[in-house]
Amino acid sequence: EDYNLSKEISKLTNPREVEKYTYSEKWIIRQEAIKRLGEIGDDKSVERLIKILKTSEDKYDLIYTNSTLGKLKAKSAVPALLKHINSKKVDVACSAIYALGEIDDKSVIPHLERKMNSGGVGDYCKSALKKLNKSRL
Repeated sequence: EDYNLSKEISKLTNPREVEKYTYSEKWIIRQEAIKRLGEIGDDKSVERLIKILKTSEDKYDLIYTNSTLGKLKAKSAVPALLKHINSKKVDVACSAIYALGEIDDKSVIPHLERKMNSGGVGDYCKSALKKLNKSRL
């Protein structure tokens, strides 16, 4: 049943139709919807993805959303991503830092430099800074 629904979601083209699945109780459905929003990639999709970052507590939804926004190079997501670089869930912080490295926004450089020597996320910060062509290592 979930597999069939996932296939249906992957065919949707209207972000509003996809959005309702981001609220599903089933992780497999939520993550398929996040993936699909990333594939659609329009402003409405990015808006919904940012809302997930602001409201979700699910570690995997956050990681998946961070990654998707990074792939989209969504500059409008930078403030929400910056909040997650301090997450106590290291995987969430690392995926947010990685996404910031994918988005070419130099305003994040000081934030990443401050975290450069932090355990668990330091290497991700260094990598993101290299991508932003601003490495002081």
